[in-house]
Amino acid sequence: MGSFSNRICRTEAGALAALVAAALLAIGAWPCVAQDAAGHGIALPNGGSGVEFVDAPTMAAAAAAKAATAGQTAASAQPAAGKSPIIVEADSLEADKEAKRINARGNVVVEWDSTRVGADVISVDERKRTVEGSGDVTYDSEEVLGSADSLRLDVDDETGVLENFDLRLKDEPGRFGGAQLEKLEGRHLRVDDGYFTTCDVEEGHEPDWELRGRKLDLRLDDYARLSRGRLQVRGVPVLYVPYLLFPTKQTRQSGLLSPSLGSSSRRGFLYAQPWFWNIDKQQDLTMTGVVETSARLGLDVEYRYAPSRRRAGRVDASYYNEAVRGDAEKQIDSPLFVGSNIPEDRGAIELTHREYRDNITGYADLQLVSDDLFLRETDSFSGDSDERELRRSRRYTTSRVGFLGEHGFTSGGVELIGYQNLVDSRDYTLQKPLSAWASSDRSLGPFVVRVDSGLASFMRQEGADGQRLDFATTAGLPLLVTDRLASKAWVRGRASAYAMNENELVREGSYEHFEQFPTRGIVEGGFDARTKVARDYALGSDRWTGIYHSLEPFVAFHYLGDSRSDVLPLYDGVDAIDARDVASYGVDSRFLLRRREGPDAVRGPFELGRLSLAQSYNLSQRVIDDHFSDIDVAAFVQPVEGLALRTLTSWNVGAAQVEGANASISWDAGPMRFLTGPRNQVAAAFRYVRSEDADILQSSELLARLGLSPRISLGLKGRYDFISSSFVEKGAGVTFSSSCQCWSIGVGVVERVNPDEFQVRLNFELAGLGGFGSGATSRTSPALDDVSYQDIGFWRAGW
Repeated sequence: MGSFSNRICRTEAGALAALVAAALLAIGAWPCVAQDAAGHGIALPNGGSGVEFVDAPTMAAAAAAKAATAGQTAASAQPAAGKSPIIVEADSLEADKEAKRINARGNVVVEWDSTRVGADVISVDERKRTVEGSGDVTYDSEEVLGSADSLRLDVDDETGVLENFDLRLKDEPGRFGGAQLEKLEGRHLRVDDGYFTTCDVEEGHEPDWELRGRKLDLRLDDYARLSRGRLQVRGVPVLYVPYLLFPTKQTRQSGLLSPSLGSSSRRGFLYAQPWFWNIDKQQDLTMTGVVETSARLGLDVEYRYAPSRRRAGRVDASYYNEAVRGDAEKQIDSPLFVGSNIPEDRGAIELTHREYRDNITGYADLQLVSDDLFLRETDSFSGDSDERELRRSRRYTTSRVGFLGEHGFTSGGVELIGYQNLVDSRDYTLQKPLSAWASSDRSLGPFVVRVDSGLASFMRQEGADGQRLDFATTAGLPLLVTDRLASKAWVRGRASAYAMNENELVREGSYEHFEQFPTRGIVEGGFDARTKVARDYALGSDRWTGIYHSLEPFVAFHYLGDSRSDVLPLYDGVDAIDARDVASYGVDSRFLLRRREGPDAVRGPFELGRLSLAQSYNLSQRVIDDHFSDIDVAAFVQPVEGLALRTLTSWNVGAAQVEGANASISWDAGPMRFLTGPRNQVAAAFRYVRSEDADILQSSELLARLGLSPRISLGLKGRYDFISSSFVEKGAGVTFSSSCQCWSIGVGVVERVNPDEFQVRLNFELAGLGGFGSGATSRTSPALDDVSYQDIGFWRAGW
């Protein structure tokens, strides 16, 4: 026996669910359950169930006039109060007044509400309000179109029988039929010798796939039972299911979810099978059994809860046993992990909790792992590839708990935080066991005043630690604000006091001692001003009315004077503030195309390009060879819709060289001459950082999906390190789809380092039925990101 789940109205049993929905729409117009963009169940309007109150004689007259123009006769079954009329058209009509029955022959059409039934012979019982038809029966409603050998329907009770029927959904891919469909009283349905497919059905050609079953007994908002089911490919049975139970409720249901499988040179054959448990409306749990034949056996658990709008959270836990990999495979060859061994039993736990009260938010984020290599070695806590790559490269984990509060323009909070070190023998590199802060904004006449205060405790295993009390008060004053010019001046005072627990510091082989209670005072201030000039250039294009160009020069001055002890601890960025006198200046420029207004026009202008230049001048000290900083250049160019280039570059004037750069290009287009697939996308990026005379970072990244044809798409991903002259990661995948898009299969490979691994991923999906695997074009696949990729360009919002 099999059991499938709709965790959040998912499509694990999508084919049967679609069959059910269409059948219910066909006979009685029950509510159909669909999914919104977030995957949650929503109720669609009833198909053809609305009763339109129309005067029967008027309707009959209209029908007779319509029939007269077509050479037919027409009749209208007189409805009872509150009932919709049943209109009959045919070549020949016989009315039995005593039996209240209309018998029609030849091109018969019967209509009520939005439903239309056609047949060679139809009989309408006015008293019972039933319709019986035979011979080339056709059925047409708002959602369903189909045919049958015969039918018997009760218009008001929404019951009936269709014999040898074939129905298809109008707005969704899907076709189903069978020997008999019986709609019973209530929400009960039976189908004999039924089938379902989303493939095109052509005469003399078996569908690429279809799901068949001998008996389907279904109760809406309960369960459906399918007996003697089988999956057929081109008419050949490939999978037999003696009995299948699946939920038809609109709420989440417990059961199996789709598995994932693949192959890895390091971990062997990969298989993950999730099971979902709908505990109640406020909580659920997903357990995933993990099999990696050359590495581990394990279990991932995800528990979610939301008992109210004010409280919600999630717990992720993993346990893995590494006995299958052998002792030789537990040695780690890495300069970061010299002498490290992978433990036989390992795991991790993560917790996220939020508590909301009036003006107060409580939070807790916990992340603990059993060993330094757990995140690097495993694919626990499945997510998108960006999240996975971030986890693999972390040097420490972060756990914190605290609360935030606000009242008007005053806010504050308390936080406890700890870090678990993942790169050396020390358990903790730095702890901030307690910190508290408060801020308040006020207006004092023309001034805007902000007061920030903080109390923090710092603790280290080695080096100085202690407590710090910090106050900062900032006052701002608008100087001149007009349509073309905006400027302001500001001043800030900061005072910091320290209480040292450990006041000894080792620096360059010698010992230095802090004062027991050192203090520090800082005064800083400055002003900034910005203006804007712009001009419109008219265009006579059919799409554009003109070009808008703007220039925004800006200038700012920042003075910072430092009064401090000779020796102070360096805990974070507050302690790293140093004296300086700096003037900054630059210009921003934008080019916009104004769209011509119209009923189908896209709103808003189209940005052709953007360019920003900024530089600083240090008045009090030299920077390398002179007082000038690098020139920061930020540029964005979009010559046509779908193609964009971005760069953020630092240029050293004195050395006449680039000190650092990020550059990217992204392209998104539809079918083309040689790439005829529905969508083509490419994103590429280059990163470069220079330190003195050496390049410390120089790499490029490519992400692409190319529609080679309407049925074949190619995915590529690569990350190349120019310094080591090697690929950090590279992968490729191909996806094949049927001509009617009713199935797809994807195969992808990826090779990566640290740890070295070669993976093969497989994905197979039947439209409307679901699928399994994690293939080359799956967003959650480590092989390749696909059509859902994010632009990997760069942009600095401002200076």
